[in-house]
Amino acid sequence: MQRGFRSIGTRLTVTGAVMIPLLVGALAAVTIAMQHDNLMGHVRLHAYQLSGIVQRALFHSMMRNDRQSISETIIQIGREERIESVRIFNKLGEITFSSDPRDLGTVVSITEEGCIQCHAGATPLVELGHDERSRVFDEGDHRTFGVVAPIYNEPACYRDPCHHHPQDQNVLGVLYIKKSLAAIDRELLKTTIFIIGFTVIIVVVLSLFLRFFVKRFIRRPVSQLMQGVKRVAAGDLDYRLAVESRTEIGELAYAFNQMTSDLKKAREEVEQWAHSLEDRVHERTAELEETQAQLLQSEKLASLGKLSASVAHEINNPLMGILTFIRMFQGWVKNNVFPSEKTDDFRQNLEVMGRETMRISKIVRNLLAFSRRSRLDRQEHDINELIHQCIEILGHQLALQEIEVEVDLDEELPRLNVDGGQIQQAIMNLLINASEAMGRGGKLTLSAARDHQREAIAIRVVDTGPGMSPEIMDKVFDPFFTTKEVGKGTGLGLPVSYGIVRNHGGSIEVHSTPGEGTEFIIYLPLHQNDVSDEESA
Repeated sequence: MQRGFRSIGTRLTVTGAVMIPLLVGALAAVTIAMQHDNLMGHVRLHAYQLSGIVQRALFHSMMRNDRQSISETIIQIGREERIESVRIFNKLGEITFSSDPRDLGTVVSITEEGCIQCHAGATPLVELGHDERSRVFDEGDHRTFGVVAPIYNEPACYRDPCHHHPQDQNVLGVLYIKKSLAAIDRELLKTTIFIIGFTVIIVVVLSLFLRFFVKRFIRRPVSQLMQGVKRVAAGDLDYRLAVESRTEIGELAYAFNQMTSDLKKAREEVEQWAHSLEDRVHERTAELEETQAQLLQSEKLASLGKLSASVAHEINNPLMGILTFIRMFQGWVKNNVFPSEKTDDFRQNLEVMGRETMRISKIVRNLLAFSRRSRLDRQEHDINELIHQCIEILGHQLALQEIEVEVDLDEELPRLNVDGGQIQQAIMNLLINASEAMGRGGKLTLSAARDHQREAIAIRVVDTGPGMSPEIMDKVFDPFFTTKEVGKGTGLGLPVSYGIVRNHGGSIEVHSTPGEGTEFIIYLPLHQNDVSDEESA
């Protein structure tokens, strides 16, 4: 994938492509400048030497005031290669001698560029340094180098009887020599072109080498490393990089291979541990399911024990009535006497015996359904009917405890595909828990309604007992946790109810305030067919 400037190879290449021309170009510029200064230094030195030679060559002619000899000497020097003109100015700026006869008698203004350096102040300079004696001029098509040499009034001049120079006159005139720099400029241009060409070659060679180096030793190894990282990230832990060098990148490739090998070993260990853990989880789950079944059955037995007295009273009353009628009928049969006036009473008594017998049978069926241990046996059930059955079973016990029962059921609730016996047991446990919490007296409210927000049926069991603190509410569904006295509670009722509701894909909540009672809410989802059957205790 093309990464553009984000690639380290591209960044190095671009950086090198910028820095190499800058550095080599700076070196070339310095070299050209040094070459220029060197050549101009030679020109300046040669001009100074030439001016001294000319002064010494003209000394004796000037002492003799041999103007003809001076003029011939200057003209001869002016014919030398690269010398454009040789002139002598007097103190008034008049050209008295020149290699070009046309210049004779011409007066040069002290404001011209060649003169202003000595006449810039009120008093002309007498002593001149090297930098003040020379100047480079641009002639349009070429450059020239001009150098001035003051002609001083030496003792031999003002002492000689043939001269009329006062002793206090320091400078008698100026020797001016102008040299052409055309040859120097051509040489400098050739040198500059050579240096620039050589610089370009160096830049190209270094750039190509940098590109090769980056591609060979950086970009390719980094690309291979990136490919390896992607392969490993995709899960290919068998991928290995080729270690081609002992550089840092080579060590990185070796470390990558070692890391990949370690990751592969670690993954194999994790997979092996996961398989082992999965087996353990299955084993533990089976043990927990068996334990849950045992707990559920144990709670059923405990609940059955608590229901024994209530069921005994519930069955004993109709049995005593039936037994009374049977004894009365036995007396009639024994005496072989059947009072005709008792026919209507006899018929009514038989109907009462039939109803009471059916009532006993219904109580026994409900008790058997409650105590049955099985897997989830899903069938269509009316939740209201299950609640009524629970009330019928516990009705006598609640009456003995003087507990007021209020039932508020939505008659339009849909039927649910549930295990009726287990749902009945869950509700029964909540009712028993509420009745034991209230003791004697109080009010128990049992309701069922549709919760549209949760798409479930909400079954509420509300009591007016002492309530629970937040600490106790956090533990009410823990197995074997109970606040009852020793021997009066198993601590399994609420956990079993919780497990039953969870197995049906529902949830159970508890709300309580100390001194204000407790509310348990069972939520059973309306779409029970979407819940997978799980083994229930």
